Amino acid sequence: MNIENEVKKLEKIIIPYIIEYFENYSLNDLYSWDKFDYNINLFTNDEITILDRLNSFEKNVKLKSIINGKLSRENFNKELYEWIINKWGGIRKFKNISGLECFLILLNNGKYLSNSTIASFSKVASFKYLNKYFIYDAHVSCAINWILIKNGDFNIKFFPFKFGENKDISENYNLKTILTLINSNVKYYDENFYYFIYCELLNSIFENIKNDIIQEPFYIEMMLFSISKSRKIINEIKEKIEIIIK
Repeated sequence: MNIENEVKKLEKIIIPYIIEYFENYSLNDLYSWDKFDYNINLFTNDEITILDRLNSFEKNVKLKSIINGKLSRENFNKELYEWIINKWGGIRKFKNISGLECFLILLNNGKYLSNSTIASFSKVASFKYLNKYFIYDAHVSCAINWILIKNGDFNIKFFPFKFGENKDISENYNLKTILTLINSNVKYYDENFYYFIYCELLNSIFENIKNDIIQEPFYIEMMLFSISKSRKIINEIKEKIEIIIK
């Protein structure tokens, strides 16, 4: 699969919607993710003091640079990886970290083998390989597919949905079911390629729209997450989709 060609095709569709979201919403107000405790073995008192002074969006932006710095100095920090997944990422039940090292090595060599842990492992990758790889989870997969659905061209391929344990998304507004009802022949990107397409897409979109507000590629992923988690997408679905029983 030619990833570059797929990215060019997708960004023409997605860029106008991303621009619209950034025009309508401020990440400073919309981004909400700070229900995590710091491990004093991993963070210094000065780092914790600085982070506690920031709002949710600013805190997570600062965390990107702090954790990336820590990971760039070490080959494998199991305790920090577990903190990212369990405490920061909120995936409390995830314990099987044994495959993470292999996942990161493969990514570093430009390879990705589909697995059910992408929501967890991509969180680590987003810190370790800052602005090269991004988080792909239930919120993001729904947000990016919703943009493609809104576009109205169902001859394109969509991204795999990754609901995991997120019942709010899988049960309350299951876009995969909606998409199947709209087009029973819907096609998805191959499981072994979609993550690279997604990451290249976000970087390419950033290069086209970066400005004083959109300062980093990962801001785009944060916006995708935010419009899903804040239920903005649910409101759009209610406005734009009507299901009629005949």
